[in-house]
Amino acid sequence: ILFYILIIALALACSKAEKPIDYAIFSGQVINNNADSVFVFNSDFKKGIAIDSMGNFSDTLRIEKGYYSFRIGRESSALYLQEKYNINLSIDLEEFDESIKYSGEGAKENNFLAGKYMLEETAIPSYKDLFLKEENDFITAVKAIRDETKTLLTKDQLNPEFVAFQEKEADFAYADKLASYEGFHGYYSKDSEFKVSESFEENQIDFSL
Repeated sequence: ILFYILIIALALACSKAEKPIDYAIFSGQVINNNADSVFVFNSDFKKGIAIDSMGNFSDTLRIEKGYYSFRIGRESSALYLQEKYNINLSIDLEEFDESIKYSGEGAKENNFLAGKYMLEETAIPSYKDLFLKEENDFITAVKAIRDETKTLLTKDQLNPEFVAFQEKEADFAYADKLASYEGFHGYYSKDSEFKVSESFEENQIDFSL
């Protein structure tokens, strides 16, 4: 009987050991904190994680692989999650975007997202200033953002699927700005009859990339 009990116990132990990990762990420390929780969410998911008196938080997230956001107080930022990630965030609420730093499994992809946001924020202090640029200067500016974003993707060995999506998103963002230029330039310059030149149109790319 003891033999059979040991066999059953061993089988149960193996079963537990082989159970796939279907969650991510998100933890971190919030400096200069004034919030009770950090919220992780997208269109299909939302979860609040309590922040303790020392500014620390940690919880498991049963999520589908993909893009999410996290919010602390009134500020938010992008987050990429998948099963088995064990990611740690360090952030200072007095310098929210500038202070974001990740460590652990999944850190490279999320540090890229933080760097990408800062690149865009630095390159585009205001959309009005961007769309008031003359055609050639506008094209140069939006190409630089696209190309620098793609350069950021080469600095670490990122998930190939993640890289492919971000490369395509950079192209779409570039195409979207070009397609928006005529309308926004006319609006900000108060020239309702403004039309882009033929040479400008040659720079546009197909949205069906």
